[in-house]
Amino acid sequence: MDRFAYNDEFNKDIIYEKLANISSELEDEQKKPNEERDIVREKKLIYAQMIQGLKLNTLQSNKKIYF
Repeated sequence: MDRFAYNDEFNKDIIYEKLANISSELEDEQKKPNEERDIVREKKLIYAQMIQGLKLNTLQSNKKIYF
């Protein structure tokens, strides 16, 4: 049984959309003057970007691996 059958969290299109949203939020945060920038928020956004990248990286491919 596929435990991710009803979970769209590992759908490529959704991951790309989340990455785009996170990137735009991070870019907006970095455009602010140094006095207004929130370093903790930037770190959280970079971490969220990394997690989405890991999700994208762990998707199964059509490659067959023989041992």
